[in-house]
Amino acid sequence: MANIENKKNIFQFGDFLRQKREEKGITLEKLETLTKIKKTILDDLENERFEKLPPKIYIRGIISKYCQYVELNPVEVINTFDKYFYENRSDKFNIGKVVNINDAFKKVKAKHFDFAKILIFVLGILILSFVIRQASLMILPPSVEMINPKEETSYTNTAINIQGRVLRTKFLTVNNQPVLFDKYGYFEYMMILDPGVNEIRIIAKNQLNKSMTIIRNVVYQEEIERVNGN
Repeated sequence: MANIENKKNIFQFGDFLRQKREEKGITLEKLETLTKIKKTILDDLENERFEKLPPKIYIRGIISKYCQYVELNPVEVINTFDKYFYENRSDKFNIGKVVNINDAFKKVKAKHFDFAKILIFVLGILILSFVIRQASLMILPPSVEMINPKEETSYTNTAINIQGRVLRTKFLTVNNQPVLFDKYGYFEYMMILDPGVNEIRIIAKNQLNKSMTIIRNVVYQEEIERVNGN
């Protein structure tokens, strides 16, 4: 065992296993039958084709079973393998897809960079949306959508609940009375009606004082109670 620990040729560990197996007169086919390990794996181990083998923890298990049938001390051989691997580590020792720390760092760095680009892109979209919205509030004229009354109509009630929605609006009035609206632009205004024709004048203005006016005429007809005999 001491001899193989002092040698530096990266193929010597596999040669050592092969030599011990051949000394016992055991072929790879027979060792495959004894260990239940595929011949191709045993051959890869002896030829140190580590890149074709499973992760290192499984290689150690393969070595342990290998040693049982060639009369080697599994603990000593595995310890030798561990030391041999770290002392002779190179690109050929791609055991179980061992990741180079520099490559791993580059990949993590690249992912962080991609995330940063995505974050910058999203922030850019949000800022652009905000700018466009603010510009539209100043440049485009306001908009008023009537919910009630939609058209000129007649009422027999003494009051009407005026409802609607405004867009791009800073100030809103109904018959020169300021009216508040929520963050979605919805507003309500209760108006007392006089007998006859009542004009509803709704004016919406934006920050640049551009305005939109909607006029609705509502006719209030008093109910006349007719009692039989009067």
